Amino acid sequence: MILPEKNKIKISGQNIFSRLGIYTYGLYLTHTIVINLSIKLFEKLQLSLDQALNAALFFFATLSITILASILSFNLIEKPFLKAKKYFR
Repeated sequence: MILPEKNKIKISGQNIFSRLGIYTYGLYLTHTIVINLSIKLFEKLQLSLDQALNAALFFFATLSITILASILSFNLIEKPFLKAKKYFR
């Protein structure tokens, strides 16, 4: 569905989700890796995810690391390729 120009739904460019939008491909690529590495780390540290505090720590740590990895991926890998794209048209 495409929203017409004159619609009542406005999404601000300052919205956190709008700003994270450019990193979605990196989020998609890294989330499974980060989750699996975090599970291994929690097992090694003998932290049970059955406890609410550990589960919350796991969630926020995994989310933060995934966002950081996707930002790095975008700036170090995707952005240079996007800039070089103009030379291959």
